[in-house]
Amino acid sequence: MRDIRLSSVARVSVCFYLCGLVVALVAALVLWIVASAVGVVGELESFMDDLGFEGFRFISGTLLWASLLIGLGLTAILVVLTVVAAALYNLFADLVGGLEVTLAAVDNDAAIAPAERNGNGHGNGNGNGDGVRHR
Repeated sequence: MRDIRLSSVARVSVCFYLCGLVVALVAALVLWIVASAVGVVGELESFMDDLGFEGFRFISGTLLWASLLIGLGLTAILVVLTVVAAALYNLFADLVGGLEVTLAAVDNDAAIAPAERNGNGHGNGNGNGDGVRHR
């Protein structure tokens, strides 16, 4: 494979980053609800009031919408960067030949883990792989 279709990269990255945005927003919402229930949000508002910001209050709906808009902006930027990275890969693949994948057969003796071998480097011969000879 010498190149990657940029439209495929764009579709996959949009899905990936939107899923990440949904997860981040849900996590932030859960944390906000827990912080509100425990009283952390009220303490922060009180602290800001003590600093001189009279009547300071967090507006939950506005914070959620702002987080959504910022997240969508970051998603768009990340999709563009991912497509640019795929385009750069395509350019370099044209120059140097791209990636080469080689598949090899697995040797059964090499597949035995060292813990399954007895002292002479071979399996125990009984097929259970525990290193103990059973009668």
